[in-house]
Amino acid sequence: MTIIREFPVNPQILIYHVRDRLTSAIIETYHPRSQAKPPDFVHKLLEINDIIEINIMPYRIWLRKTKSAGWQPLIPPIERILSTQFDVSEVGQPVLGDQTRSFHHSLPHLQQKQVYEAPAMVKSDPLAIELFAIDGVQAVTITPEEIQIKKAQLFSWSELIPQIESTLSGKAI
Repeated sequence: MTIIREFPVNPQILIYHVRDRLTSAIIETYHPRSQAKPPDFVHKLLEINDIIEINIMPYRIWLRKTKSAGWQPLIPPIERILSTQFDVSEVGQPVLGDQTRSFHHSLPHLQQKQVYEAPAMVKSDPLAIELFAIDGVQAVTITPEEIQIKKAQLFSWSELIPQIESTLSGKAI
């Protein structure tokens, strides 16, 4: 499996994108002294000196380091842990653009825009629940005229569109 390593603008943050949905919550945050029991791989990452916080989101892992540490000595132990957890064969670079697509679908009964950034946000919208059941769907926005889907970095539209269209074709709402 390939994972993606991303260096965002903040120099204390390093992001990894994976194909596994790590949580249904928007975000889960862990610190070395967290009371919450983290997943095993997060616990191992927190044992690395200078890693002070880990956020897991659907399909992403954010690591925060101390300001005084550099990423270069931290990356090898981080990627050893991730390689074991996710059976990694390659670490790639982020692909920019084309993460969101719109699908025209009439939902005239809808009064206002609905934005769901994670499955846990969906309480009773059957369409959003079905869309989040598709691996790789990261966020769903529903308006009366269209549905916007944001995909996870490691999924292609060619694998998602048939599943999305199949889900929408059964919904004459």
